[in-house]
Amino acid sequence: MLIPYIRSSGLGSYEICQQKFFLIYNLGLKEKSGFGADSGTSVHKSLELLAQKKLAQQKGETSIENEIFDVPFPIDLLTYDKAFELGWQFCKKTMSHHKEWDCPDTKEKYKKMYDEFLCFDKGSYNPLNLHIIQPEQYFDIEFKEDWARYQYTIGKDKFEGFLSVKGTMDLIFDNDGYLSGMDYKTGKTRINWATGRIKQLEDFKSDKQLMLYSYAINKLFNVDEFSIIIYYLQAGGPFEVYFDKQTLKKAEGMIKDYFYKINSNSKPFLAANSSNPYNKNKCRWCDFNKVRPEIHKNKTVCRTFEEKIINLGMDKVIERHIDKDRVFSYNSGGGRGLTDKKE
Repeated sequence: MLIPYIRSSGLGSYEICQQKFFLIYNLGLKEKSGFGADSGTSVHKSLELLAQKKLAQQKGETSIENEIFDVPFPIDLLTYDKAFELGWQFCKKTMSHHKEWDCPDTKEKYKKMYDEFLCFDKGSYNPLNLHIIQPEQYFDIEFKEDWARYQYTIGKDKFEGFLSVKGTMDLIFDNDGYLSGMDYKTGKTRINWATGRIKQLEDFKSDKQLMLYSYAINKLFNVDEFSIIIYYLQAGGPFEVYFDKQTLKKAEGMIKDYFYKINSNSKPFLAANSSNPYNKNKCRWCDFNKVRPEIHKNKTVCRTFEEKIINLGMDKVIERHIDKDRVFSYNSGGGRGLTDKKE
């Protein structure tokens, strides 16, 4: 498989369904997200606005800029309720295919989740009560080492470079003298879908997403000791994990192992073929486990490409179906729509 970069969400996909990883990160296909994920994004957006407000206050500024606004927005108008409404309406507009946006009970449910987060532990995690360093911290960090070099030939085109890690952390803040990152989770459970177990604090110490974030924080801020908080708004609240030089070495080792593992994989397995019931359970919600007429008239996307790989080989499938711009310049996530050629 191709692996010019690693994202935290990509590692999760690979663990559960290698075929899904292949479709997204090797062909550039985009999975349509469900309402649960998109409504959760609205809460993320609202909390991002509050963090931007606090950062502006720290700098003595009176307005903020965001993709939501056409012009800078005055922070004195950005109340808690206003931030929620702006986040909800923005996501409703940009992800308008969900009917659930117009359900009052659904909106009230997410508003309650948002309010409870802001008030938890006397507002200890409320962005307006923190010293903000950076909301929505994007990172794109390249490994300039021999082991991380890649070279791919796809048709007449050649691609070469070094593996990079990419992603976005929801928030970076000063936590009483040391650096902390925070990641919001709005799902109903904190289950590890690869194992079926509910994640506990010990599990987060080796969590792949947090290890990737730890590597990024170390490189971005040049700190060896810091913490990352993963906050489950519906499934248990905050879990804080501390990182140091030893755990950073483990993170580098993990990234290197995945680079080798994915690079050498020419036959991705499907979660649907797994004996693990928790893996197979994810297929129920996966957009690639649906028939798309533009892909194939009666087979799911994942089964269609499973057959193509068997019949043609992975290299030929990539050559015929890859969106090169998406795969090699994957800045903010996503992928192209399911507009593959019929056969």
